[in-house]
Amino acid sequence: MIDKKDVLARLDFRTFYNAELFGLSEIGKELNAPCPFHDDSGRHFYVNAETGFYKCQRCNVQGDVFTFFQERHGVDFKTALARLAEQAGLSNGNGQKKKPKDDHARATVDNIRQLYHYKNEDGEYLFSTVRFEEAGKKKTFRQWRCDENSQNYIQNIDGVRLVPYNLPDVLKGNEIFLVEGEKDVESLRVIGLCGSCNAMGAGKWKDEYNIHFQGKHVVILSDNDQPGRDHAAMVVEALYGVAASVKLVELPGLPEKGDISDWLNQGGTRDELLALVDQVPAWKPAWAMDCISAADFMEVEIVLKPLVEGLLNERESLLVCGPSGLGKSVLTLNMALACGLGGDAGLWGLFPVSRPLRTLFVQSENSAAGTQARLRKIITAMPELRPALDQIIFPDPHRVTDELTDSTFQARLIDACRRCGADLLVLDPLISFHGQDENDNASMRRSLDCLSAICDAANVGTILVHHVGKNTSDNGVFAGRGASAIGDWAANILLMKPTEIDGERTNVIEMQHQKARNFETVKPFYLERRADLSMVRTENPKVDRKAQENAQVVLSCLEGLGGKVGRKKDLYDAIMGHTGKPESNVRRMVQAAVSSRIVCEWEGEKRSRGIGGGYCLPHLRQFRQFGMVEMNEN
Repeated sequence: MIDKKDVLARLDFRTFYNAELFGLSEIGKELNAPCPFHDDSGRHFYVNAETGFYKCQRCNVQGDVFTFFQERHGVDFKTALARLAEQAGLSNGNGQKKKPKDDHARATVDNIRQLYHYKNEDGEYLFSTVRFEEAGKKKTFRQWRCDENSQNYIQNIDGVRLVPYNLPDVLKGNEIFLVEGEKDVESLRVIGLCGSCNAMGAGKWKDEYNIHFQGKHVVILSDNDQPGRDHAAMVVEALYGVAASVKLVELPGLPEKGDISDWLNQGGTRDELLALVDQVPAWKPAWAMDCISAADFMEVEIVLKPLVEGLLNERESLLVCGPSGLGKSVLTLNMALACGLGGDAGLWGLFPVSRPLRTLFVQSENSAAGTQARLRKIITAMPELRPALDQIIFPDPHRVTDELTDSTFQARLIDACRRCGADLLVLDPLISFHGQDENDNASMRRSLDCLSAICDAANVGTILVHHVGKNTSDNGVFAGRGASAIGDWAANILLMKPTEIDGERTNVIEMQHQKARNFETVKPFYLERRADLSMVRTENPKVDRKAQENAQVVLSCLEGLGGKVGRKKDLYDAIMGHTGKPESNVRRMVQAAVSSRIVCEWEGEKRSRGIGGGYCLPHLRQFRQFGMVEMNEN
């Protein structure tokens, strides 16, 4: 049996990591690449080429080549030992030391059975792969050169430039099939397809081969064994971004260690092979960005599905902002209950809810007992909301705090949304779910973009609760605390503002629909926060108070004129004298009083140009053509 130290002594670490890592670069004894263990937009993964020891400076993973292989491929140590020993030339693939090669054909001229000639771009001879066969023994392959002068073989390729096999045809072709051996290339030639391979078999692909496949459509056909699959994986990564496209095709029905030649011998045809290729999408690494042309994009049927009509679509965001103590958490509980019922009434009679919606409510500020008490109050006051309790889901434990940029937290939220069938995700408040400087635009945008990715993956809309900034205003600018990137990110924004009368805060909250990315904003509306914690739509208390004051002025002036005037202008003059307001304002005051039935219009006096009319108190509203008489109290 081999052991770990034997492998470490023989393994070429540069070759190993070059096959495992995309975009590996080398400076002295240090190798560098993007980390394969996390989404690394930089190059934070470093390897010591002499020891094979690695470390990521970002996610802090580290270890030797065995640890790397186990984590990268999800295998145990025994499997890693066998695979690495095989790559080091020490093992037969199952952890046993290689048997002496006396079971292979001897590499002698007498045993030569096939020559595969490698040529450069101009068709000039470079070297040959020589296949040796001997009765009762396995085939042997060597790379030799033929001396044109002596017609003898030079039994090495020292100093010879290495190129892919069948290079002249590769350069002329458009679709190239990459296989593991020269025999397979010739099998493809028989059915009219252009193939190629590298010398010396699996695991020997070199970066300098890549340029020859630039702009080509490459199809990789791997041998049906682990070295063949590893080789195919190495080549597909090497050619990605160089070739126009790369496809990795597994041939069905192959025996162990089988290849394309075996597949064709079993009855496979050119047409069947091409049909297989057409069914396989072009390969791309996990980090690659999918792209689509504008023309194809316009052919895609995309339907915006409102969860809350006029306020929130699927996979979009609603930011609820307000000052401390105003009731943001109570508001979102009321919203979740109303959404749980669904229907045209929806939220406050303004925003219909398409169907009963399920909400995953994740918050950090209130205890389980506190939330339970709030819900009990609301349901007691509005028992029609009780069925919606089944539609609200809380985590257990009740309080949750974490960072949106943490991949584990992202996975937990996505999993919870999927398992409970959530349509909405409430996060209350934002500050409990990031560890960033809230005034840093770049940091906050990264956190919130992670929330967008969660919504996409879980197919939910999100309601995010946030505090207001110090300089909240009515100018339409984002009023939330911190970076403007928070407001830029949000698809929709509701701003909660307290109302005051004579300097005292009322229990009525002004709701401003500050932003709607895919809807029309609605005018400000008002919610009354009642003692039972229900929030119901109401009128602007400031407007009501002013209207009452104006009505009282109109009533007092009319009473001062005896309760009736034959000309409207008489009442206007009296009010202007009392208030100092212009006639246009006074006319509006009187009309409002008429609409509220505090005073009544009557026929009044005739004027030379028609009947002007007048006003009276409601109990004096019996009219005649040319005058007015008082009605009996009966």
